[in-house]
Amino acid sequence: MGEDGRERPHPAAQDAPVFPPVPLMSTETTRAHWRTGEFPIHRTGEFRIVDRTVARPRPAPADQAPSLTPSPADLRLDALGHALRVLLSPLDATGLTAWREAVHAALLRLFGAERVALHFPVHPDGAPASVLDDWTAPHLTPDAIAALHAAAQRDDLPADRAPLLRLDFGGADEARVWIEGGAVAAGVPDAHTQQLARTVLPALRAGLATWAQLGARRAALGRLLDTGDGSALLIGARGEVAHESAACRRLLSDETPADAECVRQAAARLALGAHAADRGAARGQPHAPVSTVVRTARHRYELACTRTRSADDRSPLALVTVQRQVPRPLTDDEIRARFGLTPRELEVARLLAEGLTNQELAERLGVSFFTARNHVERLLPKLGAANRACVGGALIGA
Repeated sequence: MGEDGRERPHPAAQDAPVFPPVPLMSTETTRAHWRTGEFPIHRTGEFRIVDRTVARPRPAPADQAPSLTPSPADLRLDALGHALRVLLSPLDATGLTAWREAVHAALLRLFGAERVALHFPVHPDGAPASVLDDWTAPHLTPDAIAALHAAAQRDDLPADRAPLLRLDFGGADEARVWIEGGAVAAGVPDAHTQQLARTVLPALRAGLATWAQLGARRAALGRLLDTGDGSALLIGARGEVAHESAACRRLLSDETPADAECVRQAAARLALGAHAADRGAARGQPHAPVSTVVRTARHRYELACTRTRSADDRSPLALVTVQRQVPRPLTDDEIRARFGLTPRELEVARLLAEGLTNQELAERLGVSFFTARNHVERLLPKLGAANRACVGGALIGA
């Protein structure tokens, strides 16, 4: 406001251009703009006036429609992401063999190779039966794998057979990856393949180290079990027998192979039930039984399960103890109540269980041979025994 009391414009607005007032649009004009999607926009006041046309996006012609086919770069990036997920999630697989097969498929896709050979000398479940168990190379015969393994151990591989990846992950031997065909010409990978190999190398090392740590942990638990006299099995999260104690092997040694395997399968089912109960406890599901009884043709076993957790609970183990139930002899009152024996018949039954003959029985009872034989003939039907050799089993309760 000036000295004369009149309102003066702001100095910054003195140089602003003067625009004509914005004309009002009629209803018909507004509807026409809405139909065409084109609007004249006028902004007035202390801001500068902008007059432009905003057009509604119109669909492109059919011949100019964008393509939905991913580019080669997108495909390669997707393959890289998939390979990293597989390499960094070894315990999501059902086992080491399944993980190696998943890694094999992921690397085939990532490198665009025709053939991939993997040598992963990691043994979480104990030493392998042969060196062939450390290899995943479907295109090679067992003899070719053995020759390649021997040459790799001697470090005597030709240049065109050198592995693309060679890494130490803390195991007894190095892991190696060979690729053939595709981007590898005459055994020499191109620069892009080498860059991909350097990218997945840390993830592969981490995955193998996870299996090696799992094997070391299971081996330590196995050694702890072997130092004691307890008969037990270590069962993995998928029902695999991670370790069987020496005492358990001795306990099942007098069973037939089929019956011994039946006991191990019962232990695996009990462990799987315990794992499932832990996962469903938060949802209010009932707990699985922690013990069971298994009968074989010769013996009766009681199995009890205790679950052990790992630090991240990704590789839980269940400890299943195996105890052979020793039959408990029946008391005199239990024998008389079960079979309805007289005191004399009970005495005869005890002596027969010791393996006495009729003559020895007569001398012990102070009766004649024929009286002793009559006692035996009347006793066997009451006990349900086919012969005198079955008397001892009848006097033992389950």
